[in-house]
Amino acid sequence: MDEEAEKDGLFMEDVMIGKVDDHTAIMCADVFDRELQKKMLSDPAFIEMSEMMGIEYVEYELKPTSTS
Repeated sequence: MDEEAEKDGLFMEDVMIGKVDDHTAIMCADVFDRELQKKMLSDPAFIEMSEMMGIEYVEYELKPTSTS
């Protein structure tokens, strides 16, 4: 798992994981290198592992609103 955390640290930080139920978790992170994230998530070995584990990725982007 440390190896995965090292790889994740190349493109994101401030990772938080929350349990929703026994089969669902939500992960939030500050992604600072979107291109590297896309490259890592499109790796065939990563896709195969995710499919075997039943992992789904849904990406949301949150941006602060202007206060003026």
